[in-house]
Formats: sequence, structure tokens, C-alpha cells
Amino acid sequence: MTNEYSNCSFEPLLDSEQAGALLHVHEKTVIRWAREKRLPSMRLGKLWRFRASQLDAWLAAQAESSCQPARA
Repeated sequence: MTNEYSNCSFEPLLDSEQAGALLHVHEKTVIRWAREKRLPSMRLGKLWRFRASQLDAWLAAQAESSCQPARA
């Protein structure tokens, strides 16, 4: 028996401590960036949650933008 969600892959959400460990920054930095909408996140009640895949894409974009040559 299949349902409408059988083709969806579920990605567990990370808490701010796990996201900080993944990004190698302090948990409070992760929360501040989430509040400032600098980091892809979602708020569930009082808690911030993060998807590892979105953090990975965000980190790659940050690395790519820092490698761009300065415009003259």
C-alpha cells in the first residue's frame, strides 16, 4: 500500500548545536545568523531547525562568492 508521501525522502532536521558543528561555528552564531535570515532555517515554536542539505548549499555559495575576483 502506498500513500502520497511514499516518493518523498525525509531529511531529519538539525538543531542549532548540530548545525554549528557542521559549519564549525558556535551554536549562538548559528542562531544569530538564522534570526538575521543569513542562514537557511526554519523556526518551530521557540526552536530553530536546519536542513543539512540547505546548509551545505549555503556553505558552497559562500565559498564560491569569496573566490570571485574583485571588480575593478
